Amino acid sequence: MQVQQNGALDSVLNIIEDSSGLKISDAHLDFINHYVESRCKALSISMGEYCSLLLSNRGEKENLINEAAINETYFFRETQQFDFIKENYLSSLKDQTVILWSAACSTGEEAISLYALAESCNVHPIVYASDIDTSALESFKNGYYAPHSFRDDGKKYHKLLASYGELFNNTFHLDIQRLPNLILKEYNLNDNTNILLQQNSVDIIFIRNVFIYFSLNLR
Repeated sequence: MQVQQNGALDSVLNIIEDSSGLKISDAHLDFINHYVESRCKALSISMGEYCSLLLSNRGEKENLINEAAINETYFFRETQQFDFIKENYLSSLKDQTVILWSAACSTGEEAISLYALAESCNVHPIVYASDIDTSALESFKNGYYAPHSFRDDGKKYHKLLASYGELFNNTFHLDIQRLPNLILKEYNLNDNTNILLQQNSVDIIFIRNVFIYFSLNLR
């Protein structure tokens, strides 16, 4: 059903984009509208009052951003990326330290994949994993991955995960202690007043898959 946007809903969408850079697509609009209506009902307030609450209550806005974030991810997503980085970069850096940044890590599959790939090439990785979605980061810390985190795409590398936890029938329990140089951070890519990493301090940044959710200006 096509959502009839009113001024208040437009204001909510503007708050999301101004705060996070995320531009809500038509496909995601019904979901956001339903979430906002549910919150308004639970709080017994109008949508206009909800907009005011978002501007004054950090926790409420954080929950909205968590709902707006798209957490589509899985281990070794798009195999050709990992083939390329292995063959053209990591394979020539044996025993060296490489700093990698999964800049929108979601629940962690990409960051873990980068760590595992680097160590399989006898490279010493330092992996920064950041995301604006605090609920996704909590899931990352818990380290439980169900079969939807495993696809045919990336399957050739799944065996590398066995060094970092219990891997059985496409379920995985991460032992984060086995990744001592993995650094998790809550970070807003749209906030250029709080820089996570300095220019020229990172060797590889994985960010491509999040660009499709950003406004053109932020890209």
